[in-house]
Amino acid sequence: MATTETSTPDLFIEADARDLVLREVAAYFPSVPPERRSVLDRLGQHVETGHVPPELQGLLGEILGASLMSGRSRRLYTAEGERLFTEIFRQTPQGRETSSQLASINRALKTLSGQTITSVRVNMRTLGHFTITIGTPVATITLAVRPNGVELESLNVGG
Repeated sequence: MATTETSTPDLFIEADARDLVLREVAAYFPSVPPERRSVLDRLGQHVETGHVPPELQGLLGEILGASLMSGRSRRLYTAEGERLFTEIFRQTPQGRETSSQLASINRALKTLSGQTITSVRVNMRTLGHFTITIGTPVATITLAVRPNGVELESLNVGG
């Protein structure tokens, strides 16, 4: 009987992005507790080779996500650096989760296709947490927008 492997492959980093990623890993170093620094060293070694194993991809996603969300990647490395970081981030566990969330939201938004929008509201729950509610005669969708992404909060179909 054949077995199916579901392991995550190494994340490949193109040669032109490695130096920027290494600089970002080095910048992250002082904020990491001493007991975790050996893991950062390992990550740096793997980035140099262009192959990041699955067990280090979450840490890479954490570092790149912080750089992208803070605007640091664009400030220091221009739009091209931001583009490279985004491309790599999408391959990390956090990036794959974001892609999955977006696909789910887009499936829900399809329920509104061809309908007349009767209401659109944006509300603030608290600083950094906003909702967008789109209403039609048939459905109402509420999206939650937070610094780490967008989520489908609710989908009400019918009366």
